[in-house]
Amino acid sequence: MEFRYSEIVIPHLYQTHGLANGIPLRRHRNSSNEMKGALRAQNDWHKHVMPIENYHGGLGEDFSFIRVTVPECLPERLEIISYANEYAFLYDGKCFPLMQRHVQAYIVRRNGEAAS
Repeated sequence: MEFRYSEIVIPHLYQTHGLANGIPLRRHRNSSNEMKGALRAQNDWHKHVMPIENYHGGLGEDFSFIRVTVPECLPERLEIISYANEYAFLYDGKCFPLMQRHVQAYIVRRNGEAAS
């Protein structure tokens, strides 16, 4: 297979914990499209669902989630895949403690307004 969009990550930069079984780790060369998609999903969540605080999701310095799990993704599709994945992380409860606090605060405010 010809690798057009990814590069091999130098093995001493990460630990496999015995899971790689000699398979080299590859990452997509284009980090900007992944970041655009993930940040757009976070902004949309913040705007349409609830605020997000101290949440980084699938983004990482060198080994962000989509870049290493779909290293040969077509560059023009990387942003939308990243968006969908990030939205799924948010929906799946990765920020559940934050959501729980906001829901509790909303209930307290609502009950306070109802009592007035």
